[in-house]
Amino acid sequence: MLNLLVAMIKAFLSFFVPLFMLSPVTAAIPAVEITSPQTGQVLQGNISIKGTTSADGFVSGEISYAYDQTNNETWFLIGALTQPVTNDVLAVWDTSTISDGDYKIRLSVKYSDGDVKESVLDHVLVRNYTAVESTSTPTQVIVEALPSTPTLTPTITLSPEVIVTPYPANPGALTDSQFQKELKSGVIIGSVAAACLGIYALFRYLKFHR
Repeated sequence: MLNLLVAMIKAFLSFFVPLFMLSPVTAAIPAVEITSPQTGQVLQGNISIKGTTSADGFVSGEISYAYDQTNNETWFLIGALTQPVTNDVLAVWDTSTISDGDYKIRLSVKYSDGDVKESVLDHVLVRNYTAVESTSTPTQVIVEALPSTPTLTPTITLSPEVIVTPYPANPGALTDSQFQKELKSGVIIGSVAAACLGIYALFRYLKFHR
């Protein structure tokens, strides 16, 4: 009886083990999912939304958000996808442009066969302008600042120094003292000349009226 059982086990293994080894191994297709952020996290500033979309038959995708815990689900577009993504950034969400509140994020992917797959991340907390609520469970806050702008150092351009070269002295120019001296000389000469003319005129008058 024991020999029969051993023979049956050997026959089973000799048939199914080679069959299993020859079977093609199908690679796991990445799921449509959002990996970051996660439920319950507090978001501030610009947030990189990361995840994965299946590449096989990918046509397009969208990342959008809506208010959490509302009956009227109106989705607002964050970004569009034109290429499949595997565990990388799907879109960057600037949370400072919306009011603080509780939101949910949706990844929607359309495929060539018409199928649409979605992944929804519920309950993320946008808190840019209000305080973060204290809870018994520590809350992780995600803050992604924009790339810093390099500080520009002003360049001071020195103007060339202007050197004023004085004009050379005019040899014909008179100083004040020279001018006064020449003026006095002119007055004296003019007076003497006037006196001489007067005397000459007087002599001529007397000569012709004798």
